[in-house]
Amino acid sequence: QKELTLSNFKNRINTLAVPHPEGTPKDVHLLTQCLAPNSKHADARAVDILSAIQGPGLDEAIVAELKGAPAGPIRIGLLKVVGRRGAGAGFETVLGIYRSATGEERGIAGEALQRIAKPGNEATLMSLLKENIPNRTELENAVIGLLRQNTDVSKRTDPVLGELEQASGDYRKSLCRIAGRSGGPEVLKRFTRLSGDKSNDTGWLSDLLLGLAAWPDRSAAGLARGLMGSEHPEIAADASRAYIRMLSTPGGDDDTANWKFVLEKVARGDALNIFETIADHPTAATLNFLKTESSAGWERTFQQAQKSVEDAAAAAIQVASGKIIPAQMAKPRGEPEAAVYVEDGSYWSWSSPAGWFIWVLNFPKAGTYKIEVLSAAETGGGSDLIVSIGKQQLTGKTVQTASKTAFEPANLSGGGTFQIKPENTGVQVLALMAGPVTKPKIMNLNGIRLTVK
Repeated sequence: QKELTLSNFKNRINTLAVPHPEGTPKDVHLLTQCLAPNSKHADARAVDILSAIQGPGLDEAIVAELKGAPAGPIRIGLLKVVGRRGAGAGFETVLGIYRSATGEERGIAGEALQRIAKPGNEATLMSLLKENIPNRTELENAVIGLLRQNTDVSKRTDPVLGELEQASGDYRKSLCRIAGRSGGPEVLKRFTRLSGDKSNDTGWLSDLLLGLAAWPDRSAAGLARGLMGSEHPEIAADASRAYIRMLSTPGGDDDTANWKFVLEKVARGDALNIFETIADHPTAATLNFLKTESSAGWERTFQQAQKSVEDAAAAAIQVASGKIIPAQMAKPRGEPEAAVYVEDGSYWSWSSPAGWFIWVLNFPKAGTYKIEVLSAAETGGGSDLIVSIGKQQLTGKTVQTASKTAFEPANLSGGGTFQIKPENTGVQVLALMAGPVTKPKIMNLNGIRLTVK
């Protein structure tokens, strides 16, 4: 077949550089040539077009190009494309590249693995974790993502827990992180038993605390708090940090007693972190705590915190019945790898349960409120959500939507209603976090709507 002239080549690429392009495997080959920066065909749009192009046999064509691509820009570009497309057909190819590549290429291959691994790949990924490999986080996150898709929450961590007690070194650390990030009552039960059985083994306790530091909610706070009393200073310090992190997750009502405990029992350098959580709860109870609590040595910090909380309370979003509160007005919280980005006022690509959102709201009047979480999940929905405000908690699931911009209310328990009592009017914090079962992409989040019933 005669090679296209440069002019015809460019014309074809321009034709594909549109929303929702449609093409053929031949177009995949053309676009792959555009990924080489020094080529006469180089085109910065190629990765985006390859990620969006639709048509029969395209994933297979992209994977075939990846198999034959040399190390460097072309392979890196195709790895990004395979990851963005969630092209599961490329799993073995990407896994092979991950094992042999180095530097940036290996990191991007690891990110792609997280997006294309499918249930059933857990054993393969865990066997790779037994090897002495760098950049283990990508593989760990891929396993966590697969486990969290399994709706049998009580059994899904069995393979990890089955390996845990015989494991050692980096593999044991990885298993502890995977189990801890997955959470659940079975993992908590095993961690609790092991913390007792290994109470004099600082290596074991340190590894368990890697899991507790990544725990997705507050259910393990009691175990972390107990380990804060360890006779081993490094274990007590790690446990303190894990406990403080758990207090930052949604689900607490009046945490003032927990904050006081931290300020009295934890080394000052670590205890300072509790003020980030205090600042996220600019309620009347928090202000009262800061004004009346006397913690020796913390007076100046309390004064600064009080000013921050007063400013945050003054800036609270006024709740107007029936009006959408944009996602952009929420504060994303959690771990850096959970970060999502904003586009057109919405948070896109929320893909990690290690992140959550809070809105600081001002409720002008008491009553029964209905909340709607406006989300889009064109890949099928079915991710668990938890909405909390004070002691009240609603659970629910995202629903499948027609597109990534077709925002619809998620299904929430109790019809999505909660109560604001007269004594709870004013500033309250509403939080949205992922529940125990999540798909690789939890949702695109447009915002929330509160309606007085």
